[in-house]
Amino acid sequence: MFFQMGRFYEFYDGQAERAGRLLGLRQIKSRRGFETQCGFPANLKEAYLRRLLRLGFGVHLVEEKECWLSAVKQRRLSEVRMPAPLKVSDPR
Repeated sequence: MFFQMGRFYEFYDGQAERAGRLLGLRQIKSRRGFETQCGFPANLKEAYLRRLLRLGFGVHLVEEKECWLSAVKQRRLSEVRMPAPLKVSDPR
């Protein structure tokens, strides 16, 4: 799950550990109540998305929408991308 936080997409805890290994992202100690986190700038979204799809992982994109008057931003599942199915050769 790509979770947008401002100009970054972030991963937390177990997902941060896995994303760090798969995408080569550095993990840091989180200040948001999680054990660890990692992420990347939003302008690199397509590159990291393509990389995970090539590895066979589906991705859910949770992106910020409208900005509320308070500090709380609205986020929604905006897209789900799945890897292309593998081609099975015809046994004939």
